[in-house]
Amino acid sequence: MTNPRRSIGFNQLDSPKRPRNYPFLRFFSPETNRGVLSILAFVTFLLAVFGGIYLRQSQPANIPNLRMTHNSSLLAPSLQTVQTDATDAVAVSAGPINDFFVLKKNELVYYRLFDSQEGKLQVNKVYTIHLDKKPTASCFVMKPGSSFYKKMFIAFANSISLFDPETKIISPYVKLEPKSIITGLTTDGYELYAADAGLGIIYRVDRYGKIVTWGLADETTGFGGFLKNEYTFFDLDVAPKNETIYVTHPDKFRVEAFSALDGHWKEDESFENRPMIGSKRGEFFSPDANPASIVILGDGSFLTTDAGPEPNVKSWYPDASFQAEISLPEINAPIASDQAPLATITFTESRAVRLLILLPTGILVSFTGAP
Repeated sequence: MTNPRRSIGFNQLDSPKRPRNYPFLRFFSPETNRGVLSILAFVTFLLAVFGGIYLRQSQPANIPNLRMTHNSSLLAPSLQTVQTDATDAVAVSAGPINDFFVLKKNELVYYRLFDSQEGKLQVNKVYTIHLDKKPTASCFVMKPGSSFYKKMFIAFANSISLFDPETKIISPYVKLEPKSIITGLTTDGYELYAADAGLGIIYRVDRYGKIVTWGLADETTGFGGFLKNEYTFFDLDVAPKNETIYVTHPDKFRVEAFSALDGHWKEDESFENRPMIGSKRGEFFSPDANPASIVILGDGSFLTTDAGPEPNVKSWYPDASFQAEISLPEINAPIASDQAPLATITFTESRAVRLLILLPTGILVSFTGAP
């Protein structure tokens, strides 16, 4: 049955019989294309306005390259240090511009960093919050548009809480297994990823608190799995650029790669650096230079901190080849087996990138990158 209502197509617009009571259709007639041009101009205007807003909001996620020094015996000219009272730090996380959080054994400390006119660093303690139990890891969310923007996740062994710096309230987020020990946290702003040293697995936690377990031994991919309750250091970071999670694998002296979407092991993107003829100590992983933690920069390159008697920081190109060793101030005090430099990335007032490295002795090392 045909529709009794007559429809008017664009091929009828030139017909002298077209109804005159459709002025809107005449706006699109071949005699004048003012309507099309007007709509195109309006759409272009909206794209320009909202596109500019999006780019400005996304700026913090585009981390520029850091200029590293290849001379491991000297400090780079852009390295500065300042002594803090964070001598028993467990984790360090970037905060808003020039601010950072330090988790100690029984408290959370909020610091603000200043660059003086004399070129020296100054650090001020803004506030301290007492914690009822020992934290084990943390990460601050700097992704604009995220539900957790400018909030911080804090792990307490087998649970994860959410901290709001404005209200200073710590709220429970997810509860894990009794034997869990969360030693690494990272986020892309939407999903939260956690490394569980107690059970030897990694988690993906969505914004609703739903948990998916990854990192188990898998015969189909050939991944042998992580050990349970064997790691003092078990850390991870996410690279939004290629949607990959990179996890330190202490007993293998490796960094393992997993898909951030489904947890599939990426053997080709996992890497280990063994000694080669002519290689120097800082250019490979070893029992006394084991990758303790990992930070991924915006260009896809890596920073790893060493555990061991001479803790240090290495940088790696995106293809996992060695780039440089960042020389740190000499540590005269003995370093315990469960201590290593803590590193995080924050921004300066000029929108340049600042790499913060907190040593076990409480010395804060600031390395400013290119704008």
